[in-house]
Amino acid sequence: MLVDKLGDAMNDPKLLDEKAEELFNKFDAQGTGNIDAATLKEAMHVAGVTLTQSEIVDMMVSCDANKDGLIQLNEFQAVMRNEVAAHRRRSAACVVL
Repeated sequence: MLVDKLGDAMNDPKLLDEKAEELFNKFDAQGTGNIDAATLKEAMHVAGVTLTQSEIVDMMVSCDANKDGLIQLNEFQAVMRNEVAAHRRRSAACVVL
């Protein structure tokens, strides 16, 4: 899971945004400032996360706040923050159980 690779950024919002920007820039190899569905699928594969086409579409829909069919840095950072928050909730639920 991508969240597991964030290390100290999990607990530091500024560091998380910096890490998200670093990842975004790796994914956006051409430097367009955008990630499309094909790039997202390849980037996730490189990160060790294999997704189906349906999962890629779902991810694009959930990430693409302005609905232009592309993911920009601010959208990617927001998703990373949400994923970290969701990961924390899941982890807390496991401790409670």
